[in-house]
Parts: sequence; C-alpha cells; structure tokens
Amino acid sequence: MHWGVRRPRGKDGRVEKGPAVNFAVNEHGQIKKSSGGYHRPTSKDAENALAYKTIAKNSGVHALDNQQLQHLVNRMNMEQQYSRLSSGGGKQKNAGAQFAKDLLVNTGKNTIQEVAKEQAKKKLNAELAKYLAKRAAKTGVKVAVAAAL
Repeated sequence: MHWGVRRPRGKDGRVEKGPAVNFAVNEHGQIKKSSGGYHRPTSKDAENALAYKTIAKNSGVHALDNQQLQHLVNRMNMEQQYSRLSSGGGKQKNAGAQFAKDLLVNTGKNTIQEVAKEQAKKKLNAELAKYLAKRAAKTGVKVAVAAAL
C-alpha cells in the first residue's frame, strides 16, 4: 500500500481487485485476453468481435460466414462512431490546431526570409565595396565608395 493512494474496499474491508479480465476463445482454440471497464466484465458481443477479428486476421475474411462478418463490421463501426462522438468536437479542435500550426509556420518562414535578405544584403554590400575599391585602385580614379553604396 502506498501513502496517499486510496483503493476501493469491499464490504469486508479488503482491497478489491482491479478490472475484470476475460479470455475469449475463438473457433481455432486461440485464447485472446479482453477486459471490460473497471469491475465490469467484457460483454459477449465484444468477446465475439475479438474472436472474429482474430480469425479474420489469421485466416482472412473468407474464413468468416456472413453473420460473423456482419457482426464484426457492425461492432467496429459502432466503436469508431463512439470514439468519434465522445472526442468532443474533434474537427473543430483539429481545424483550430491546424490554423495555429499554419500561422506559426508562415510567421517562421517570413522571419527567416527577412533575416536571410538582410544578411545577403550586408554580404553583397561588403563584396561590392571591395570590388569598387579594387577597381578604383587599378584605374587610378578616386571614387567615393561610401557614396556609391
């Protein structure tokens, strides 16, 4: 027992066990572990779907008859719909997150471009000043390099 951790106790005062775990056995004798919610056993439909899914994975969907395949597809669709509905407006959150991501990416790109332009301009001006100074020395003409820039 850890300090500060409260565990549910039964009527006799003992600490109760964790979530119930069931084992589903498919037609090929393979055992699959499935668990329900806290202190809840797995439903028979979920066990059957798990068994059908295992058969389809190992042997292909042709090993399932129409009723089994229909049951598996319905179960998977319902689980998918439930997760989509219980997420609480996933599309709006995803759209907002995408907007924020795009905004940050665009701002970062613009900042990098501005810094790169500035650095390129400084480097170009320095090289141009060197070139003009060299050119002026060769021709003997005194040119105000600073005025040219």
